[in-house]
Amino acid sequence: MFFLEKALNKIITSRPDLATECLAMGHKNIVLTLLPMKKASMKISWTISLTNGQFNCAFGMHHDPDLSVSATPRGLMAMILRDDKTMLSMKGDVILAQLLQRCFQCNDINIDWERCFSDIAGESLGYPLLAALRGTRQKVRQIRDHARHRTSDYFQEEIALLPLASEVRDFCDKVDELRLAMDRLEAKEALCSKDKK
Repeated sequence: MFFLEKALNKIITSRPDLATECLAMGHKNIVLTLLPMKKASMKISWTISLTNGQFNCAFGMHHDPDLSVSATPRGLMAMILRDDKTMLSMKGDVILAQLLQRCFQCNDINIDWERCFSDIAGESLGYPLLAALRGTRQKVRQIRDHARHRTSDYFQEEIALLPLASEVRDFCDKVDELRLAMDRLEAKEALCSKDKK
């Protein structure tokens, strides 16, 4: 877990906004529990302590943590890769949970998460598993985008059930023109009423 500690501290060093938030937190304890992929396996827990704006990681579970995070290796990788946060469970301090997520998902610094995952799952499994997860994520996004495009084309062009974006813009422009014309007409009517009086 030394690598995770080093990575988290490197992130907050490179981001003054996160460093300020970490300092303001005071002393906090986070328990990170890696759930087994199979029921027969053991779960592994670490305590991540936040003290004076620095993270310290140690094996074992703190008896009264401010935040508990439980996830399978896949769920933890999904959070790091910004995919799905429903694959993990967080209980406790919401602000601390948001801070931890922002640290994990920081774009400003290049952290070798593959190495970190390999420390947990083993080198022979870690790199290939994370590469497969990233490849699957990319393929799912491509399929989703393709399906959205095809569905949109079908409803807009094939059966003309939905208007095209250009038609919606034209309609909105015409509504705006009509509103302006109505405002001008009301102004003229008010002026005519004054003149008659």
